Amino acid sequence: MRQLYRAVTSGAQTTVANPDPARSRVGMMLIRAQDNYQPRIYPGRIILFRAAVPDGIQLAEDRGWSEIAEGGVEIHETPGGHQTVFEPQNVSTLARKLEACLRAALSRQAKP
Repeated sequence: MRQLYRAVTSGAQTTVANPDPARSRVGMMLIRAQDNYQPRIYPGRIILFRAAVPDGIQLAEDRGWSEIAEGGVEIHETPGGHQTVFEPQNVSTLARKLEACLRAALSRQAKP
């Protein structure tokens, strides 16, 4: 995980206004947390909202979630890249997909 964080943040521009995120106090705390985190098997299904625009980092299609999701991984692509998925032109699609997933989950819970 630490390597992934460093790969993601290595492309960030370093300026006085935007210091290197990996060297910031929060960045160091994230690295420490990732180093200490031990993922456990999750008994259910994981829903992954994945940015459609690649960010240059080679990752598995499921981003590694299949390793811990006993119920499998359901993947939904959303427009934009990792850094732009919440921009106005992209977020409405993400919201629609998320709403559909939440409605489906509520529907499954309501069935006896």
